[in-house]
Amino acid sequence: SDDDKDNIERIENLKNMERAFKKLLTMVSDIVTLNANRLEYSRIFLSSGKWCGFMIEKGLMFHTDVVLQFINHGLQRNYCVDNKMLKSLKQKLNKIIEQNTPNPNSNDEDEDYVDDTLLTQTTNMLKYIEQNFDIDNHTEL
Repeated sequence: SDDDKDNIERIENLKNMERAFKKLLTMVSDIVTLNANRLEYSRIFLSSGKWCGFMIEKGLMFHTDVVLQFINHGLQRNYCVDNKMLKSLKQKLNKIIEQNTPNPNSNDEDEDYVDDTLLTQTTNMLKYIEQNFDIDNHTEL
C-alpha cells in the first residue's frame, strides 16, 4: 500500500540522515585531531563556541568515540571550556559511563560486552575536567 511505501521511504531517509550526520561528526573531528599541529585548521572549529556546543550537545551521545576525540583535543588546548559546556559535558560523560558499565545483576548476554576503551577515555576526560577546572567558579586550576 501507499502507507507502507511512505513508511519505508521515511525509514530510509532517516537512516541516510543518520549516516550523513555520522560522516559530518567524523569529518569535523578528523580535521581537528589530524591537524593538531596546524592550528589554523583545527582552530576553525575549536574556537567556535557553536561547534563545541554542537559537538557536546548533539554529537557526543550520537557518535561517542569520534566526538570524544574532538572534545579531548579541545579541552587539552583550553577550548570548549565555558561553564555551561563543561557542566553539560560532565553530565553526558557520566551517562556514557553508566550506559557502558555492565550490570552485574543482569542475565542479558549482550550486556557482557563492555567497550573498555570508551570507558577509559570517558573516565579520563572526567578526571581531567575535575583536576583542571573548577566548574562552579569556572576557573582553570
